[in-house]
Amino acid sequence: MQNINNTFFTKDIYDNEIRLDVNADVLGRIHNDGVTTSDKLPIDFVFITDTEDKANSLKAALSSLYTDYQNVEVSETKDFWEINGITSAIGMTIDEINKWNEEMWDIGYKYDCQLDGWQVGVRN
Repeated sequence: MQNINNTFFTKDIYDNEIRLDVNADVLGRIHNDGVTTSDKLPIDFVFITDTEDKANSLKAALSSLYTDYQNVEVSETKDFWEINGITSAIGMTIDEINKWNEEMWDIGYKYDCQLDGWQVGVRN
């Protein structure tokens, strides 16, 4: 972890609010739509933060570290700056989703950007 004083994604949030338990619910809904644990699908994700500089720094890091991620973009909303993108295909098991979630949680913290959500676009 970089030694920074996060003002948006604070250490307290980092330590206490990852909520990996939510992934089981999301994954359950995905499985109800016909996706199996042997499937691998790209994940649409969104991070949020409070400044354009932080958003652009995370975008650059994600683009450098995860060269197979697509459409990593920064946009301004009413309340936040968002960083959206699409991962490479990830296995639709709770272990793989949680591992990815923890990795994104950690990298987001380094840039003071909080992972705010993820979803899978089920393709028929």
